[in-house]
Amino acid sequence: MTFGQIKARALELIGENPEDIPLFDDLVGAYVNEGYHDLLQRALRPRACALLELQDDGENGRFADLRALPRLVQVLRVRLNGRPVPFLVDNLRLYPLARGEEPLSIDFVRDEDDLELDADIPRLPAWSHPALCDFAAFRLCAASAGDRAKRADFFHARFLEASARLSSRGPLGPAIPNRHGLRACT
Repeated sequence: MTFGQIKARALELIGENPEDIPLFDDLVGAYVNEGYHDLLQRALRPRACALLELQDDGENGRFADLRALPRLVQVLRVRLNGRPVPFLVDNLRLYPLARGEEPLSIDFVRDEDDLELDADIPRLPAWSHPALCDFAAFRLCAASAGDRAKRADFFHARFLEASARLSSRGPLGPAIPNRHGLRACT
């Protein structure tokens, strides 16, 4: 589903006319993106690797500037000379607690850019796209009163089911099967 289709479907779920998207576009778009980032970080946690040069702080030693990493969420591992090293993160500066040749190799969890254009397609499996409709419908209903507010729990539960299903197919973790049925060593 495209971003535009997801927004239209979310409005249909709550009983609004999809032709009225211009009235709700910013709000529905914000809710879809909120659900998108939630699914990415709760379930898939996309990873990336980058090489960063060290800079001299003078006072605290050498550091790598984490602002150079696009959409950084969490640093997972730092390697220097191909070996893992302990590190300290302070104010978007990463201080390796070992000496060695540059550059640092940093494995990190990243986030995706917001969906902006109606033709944008979420970087999630196609079967999980309706969960974004459910999340937007949940947020729209939760902000309402009366019968619509009562339906919010239904949409939220469907979103959480998709999130659980998606996380069971994500990266290997202790005793979590991946899509090939393999298990990580514990």
